[in-house]
Amino acid sequence: MATINPECLTNVIRLQEMLEISSTFPTGDSNTYINLINSSSRAIRRLCKRSYFKYKTLTEYYDGKGIEKLLLKHWPVISVTSLYDDANRSYGSNSLIAAADYEIINSDGNSGIIRIFDGTFGNNQSNVKITYVAGWSEFIIEPSLNTIEFNEGASDLTATLSTAIYNASSLATEMKTQLDSAGTLTYTVTYSEVSHKFTIAGTGAFSILWNTGASTTSEFGKLIGFDDAADDSSSTSHTSDEPVLGIPDDLISGCEEWVRWLYASVKENRAGKFTESRGEQSFSFDYTNLPEHIKRMVYPYRAWRMY
Repeated sequence: MATINPECLTNVIRLQEMLEISSTFPTGDSNTYINLINSSSRAIRRLCKRSYFKYKTLTEYYDGKGIEKLLLKHWPVISVTSLYDDANRSYGSNSLIAAADYEIINSDGNSGIIRIFDGTFGNNQSNVKITYVAGWSEFIIEPSLNTIEFNEGASDLTATLSTAIYNASSLATEMKTQLDSAGTLTYTVTYSEVSHKFTIAGTGAFSILWNTGASTTSEFGKLIGFDDAADDSSSTSHTSDEPVLGIPDDLISGCEEWVRWLYASVKENRAGKFTESRGEQSFSFDYTNLPEHIKRMVYPYRAWRMY
């Protein structure tokens, strides 16, 4: 059985839902789907010159160049933990730049530029050290996907999430708050930065009605990686079936369309395919004929940088 990489841009749940609209793409080829999701995600990361899209904490060193702006390697920038300017490269407390003395420039969709307000960075080699958080983690909760229907052993219960834009951590907190409020158990909700899956745990057994509950529950389940083909039966803990990153929808759709294109190459006309290996089954392709509509979805996320 093939395994989906946690850094993949989509998952089998989302993909099969999209492909079921056409008998040309049967849903029984899950191994092929997983391999193509892995291949497509790698190709998109390579095309966009990124090793990841999910947010991460990074520490990097730059030449100050005697200018007021610092062009970071990764964007969007969520926060800056620390910023130093030290010609001796010891980065002690006396070289720490106060947070009030610089800003993240957001005039162009957060392009990863840091600007200091007074003066310039020193004109030295690797004199600037910055630790920051960059990437995406965005889960948009709307009225169409804002409930968790569950059962603690008696009647069905409903936890209703506040509509808002969350990151993975704040969404986990909101889920716990509303589950605690709606039920009698005490809940813990966590998000793994390794597997990119949510885990919902309680002080007692409970089931989650991903399938038999309202559409607002099944849609929310898919958003956080749970398969809505069946309810999660009574247990003290439930973990997402698939990884979710919280990346922009058009990037997810671009990956899904890329998989559709590769699937047609593998299963139908095999156009563009140049290598193949069996066993765990991996594929490599010539991407020169990549459809234009896929390029339009993916290209805005390229990390173009000048050094």
